[in-house]
This record gives sequence, C-alpha cells and structure tokens, in this order.
Amino acid sequence: MVFTSFRQRHPRYTILVALALFSTIYFLSSGSGLNMSGLTLQPISQETLRGALARSNMFYNKMLKQRKALIQKVGPTPKDIETYVLSWLSTSPLTSNI
Repeated sequence: MVFTSFRQRHPRYTILVALALFSTIYFLSSGSGLNMSGLTLQPISQETLRGALARSNMFYNKMLKQRKALIQKVGPTPKDIETYVLSWLSTSPLTSNI
C-alpha cells in the first residue's frame, strides 16, 4: 500500500531505483563480472624500479619549478605569509591573561 502511493507520486524516482536494483542484482549474480584471473603479479626488476624512481623525480622537480614560477607570478610574497600556529597563539584568550 505504501509502495503504491510512493510509486504514483514519484514515478521517475521509482523507475531509477528499480533499474539500479535490478542491474546490481544482475551484475552481482552473473559469473562473468570482473575477471581477475588474467592479472598476474610479476616481480619488479632493479632497472625497472630505478627507471620509475628517476621518472618520478623528474616529474616532481618539474612540478616544483612550475610551482615556484606560479608563486612568483601570482604570489604571495614571503612577508605576506604568517604561520597559523603563531597567529593562533598570539591571539589566544588563554595567553592574553598570562
């Protein structure tokens, strides 16, 4: 009885929920969903690891240069930066009474 009145008031929502429910049941019940048997773990050789670390360092250094250029272009300047901890301590009501 409650479901009938809800279905009459919100037909699009009911269809969407039913479609999501049936598709979830279909994909979970079928055995051909995600097949993980084709994935194998292979040991990483030292050369592959060195190459990956070298590429990571290269991308990181490039990103740092771009970040530095962006800060020089847009700001802020070092005098505009105030540390959060020090600003919090200087305006704290706990330290003002001491």
